[in-house]
Order: sequence, then structure tokens, then C-alpha cells
Amino acid sequence: MPEKTEHLNRAKHNEQFADIVTKMEQVHSHWSVVALFYSALHWVEAFLACYNVHPQNHHERQSYLRQYPALQGLYKAYRLLEDESREARYEIATFNLSYVTQLKNRLAKIRNALEPQL
Repeated sequence: MPEKTEHLNRAKHNEQFADIVTKMEQVHSHWSVVALFYSALHWVEAFLACYNVHPQNHHERQSYLRQYPALQGLYKAYRLLEDESREARYEIATFNLSYVTQLKNRLAKIRNALEPQL
């Protein structure tokens, strides 16, 4: 299982990738949304790794988001990122840059809440 630092590195890498893709042009905005979600996923995974918890799938991870007090306030932000990522990947959704910025703010909420605890 990946350790906390590996999840943190991947979270930061995914967020950097989202920034790069967002600056390219709006046609790639769906990749920004996907990268933002996977960044959020790895922030949550890094937190859970501190407790030697390693969810095997999205459903299990969502259960932990509802279970741990430090994660409970992040559930809505996380689920929005997850849902929009799914829309981007499977429903061919596109997103304007203003909305990508709103999603980036949701990721920032997750990062800002978890980073001090890591």
C-alpha cells in the first residue's frame, strides 16, 4: 500500500497537472476536472494512511469520509469533484473555466483542511 508521502506527492502532482491543462485551453477542461478529483482522492488517502487505512474502492473511501470526524465536513466537496470527474470521463461533459475554478476551490478546501493534520 502506498504511504502517506506517496499520496501527498501524487495529490500535488495531479493539482499541478490540472493547472497546466487549465491554462492550455478550454477544450481540455475535462482533464482538469479529472485531475482535481484525483488530487482530492490522494489527499484523503494520505490522511487515511496515517491510520493505516487503505480503501480498496471509491465506495469504501466514501464510507471513511462519512466516518472520520476530520473528513466529515469535506464529504460534499469531495463528492462534487468525484461526480464531475465521472461526468467528464463517461458522459463527455465539458466545463467552462469559471466552473473549473469553482472546483479548484473545492479541492483547496480539502487540501487546507487535511494538510495541517499530515
